[in-house]
Amino acid sequence: MLTTEQRIVVVSAASSLADAAQEGVRRADIIDLPYLRLPPHTPRPFTDYLYFDEGERRSPDCALTPHDCLTSVVAGRGAGSALKSFARYYPWPGTVYIPVLDAPWAHSVLATRKKDPDPEVRIFRALTVALARELGPAVAR
Repeated sequence: MLTTEQRIVVVSAASSLADAAQEGVRRADIIDLPYLRLPPHTPRPFTDYLYFDEGERRSPDCALTPHDCLTSVVAGRGAGSALKSFARYYPWPGTVYIPVLDAPWAHSVLATRKKDPDPEVRIFRALTVALARELGPAVAR
């Protein structure tokens, strides 16, 4: 496990929810957002996690990458969910990141083969773990 973070939703700056960016929202406030569709092969547990187990995916758009998600959000065609650090890594104009107050905090992980002999993989894993230890507390704020 790298970090434990608050869940967020990402909406268009033109959304009626955009003003809640500072105080946050509850799951009941966001359950019916037009969440982006995911590819059919996406495992159900991940889909349920991403979209809070309820509601329907109402967006006409399908997201394969974070960029797909943000492009759709800016266009007002969908909404997405993520961990709080997503906002730091993807600060897109026209998007607003809103904390979900009653969603359980979630873990981010780095999955690699434990004994991978590739030196680049080993270096990447070591750097990632070191950065997570150093920055993890700041991410949680």
